[in-house]
Amino acid sequence: MATWLKVQGMSVEQMLVKLASGMEGSFPSGSTLNVKGQAYKGPAFAAKLKTMLAAYQKVATARVAYNDAVATRDKAEPDAAELARATVTALINFFDGDRVKLAAFGITPPAPRTSGTLEKKLAAKAKRAATRKARGTMGKKQKAEIKATGDFTVSVTATAPAADASPPAPPEAAPIAGPVITAVPAPAPASATNGVTNGSSSPTQVNGVEH
Repeated sequence: MATWLKVQGMSVEQMLVKLASGMEGSFPSGSTLNVKGQAYKGPAFAAKLKTMLAAYQKVATARVAYNDAVATRDKAEPDAAELARATVTALINFFDGDRVKLAAFGITPPAPRTSGTLEKKLAAKAKRAATRKARGTMGKKQKAEIKATGDFTVSVTATAPAADASPPAPPEAAPIAGPVITAVPAPAPASATNGVTNGSSSPTQVNGVEH
């Protein structure tokens, strides 16, 4: 459907309407217009253009009818849906949920509820609880209920800080190098008279002779 075609920035339908109107009212009377190798008088070419327009006008008329039909359908749809649902329910009851017979009407009945559903749920719950107990697993609430028991009092005694140890003695200074002085005892004073030392009981030698 080539509705995207444009002529002079207008749709084909709009352009045909403009051309037909111009050929009828504005083209010089008695003149001939050559189009695609064929000569046309004004009124004859206007008729040709209107023939082309007939297809577009049919679509426009059909569009109006379509829009009216859609509006009528939308208005009736709630009642139609309600009737359809009621009919499905009536047929399911009539055939007692027989899937084979209801299939001919396009109906799929709901799956029948199995007996003992509550018993199965309770059994499954008991099985899960037993499994958790065997595995030693617990839920958040069970873990939160567990608290440690016993006396956890702790006594704290303040202790005075230990006295500081005596600081180490500073290292002795290395001796300063200097000249070595050796003490030499001075000789005892003696007075000699004729070779005899007074106040001495020890003999002395004078000229090699012990006195």
